[in-house]
Amino acid sequence: DVALWWALSDPSIDAAAVLRQANAPRTTADAHALLPVSSAAAIEVWTERELACLHALWWLSRRTPGNELSMRLTAAVNWHIEHIQPDNATAHPWALHVFLAHAINEPNGVEARLYAETQLHNCRVSLGYPDALSREILLDAADALKTLAND
Repeated sequence: DVALWWALSDPSIDAAAVLRQANAPRTTADAHALLPVSSAAAIEVWTERELACLHALWWLSRRTPGNELSMRLTAAVNWHIEHIQPDNATAHPWALHVFLAHAINEPNGVEARLYAETQLHNCRVSLGYPDALSREILLDAADALKTLAND
């Protein structure tokens, strides 16, 4: 997950290679997740890392639309919508913009929109407003949505 974030600022890091390396070992149950579901980590920890990867991957896939990263992103989003509940793990709205973009562009858009709405709600439950990290994530998601609006 850290390597994907580093790839945003270091063009020498091949994000597609990072994802291929993360794919082993894999089960059929988590074939489209970005990271293998680890029995060593709690589901909350895995989901936080996975959604953070999805967040970074969206930005990386924008560099070359239609590439391997874009296809991997779409597969992962669909997998999350089908298998992972957004309230299952984290109060941080990682990849909120990814699900909103998917909601606009894909046939299963309603589920993606509901996923994003749940994430937005969850980041405000504890305090009544987003915590400091969630605010930063939301600002980045807003920048992503602004980028989409300008496309």
